[in-house]
Amino acid sequence: MLLYEEADKSNLTDLESIEKTVRAQVLEHISPEITFAAQQLSEQVCHTE
Repeated sequence: MLLYEEADKSNLTDLESIEKTVRAQVLEHISPEITFAAQQLSEQVCHTE
C-alpha cells in the first residue's frame, strides 16, 4: 500500500523501477523502525543479565 500511495506512478513502468522504488521506501520507512526495535531489545537483554 505504501508503494502505491507514496510513489510517483509515472516511474513505476517496469520491474526495475518498481524494485528501486521499493528499496528506497524500505530504507526510508522500515529500516529505521527495525534499528529502533533492535536497540530496544538489546537494552532489555542487557538489563536482564
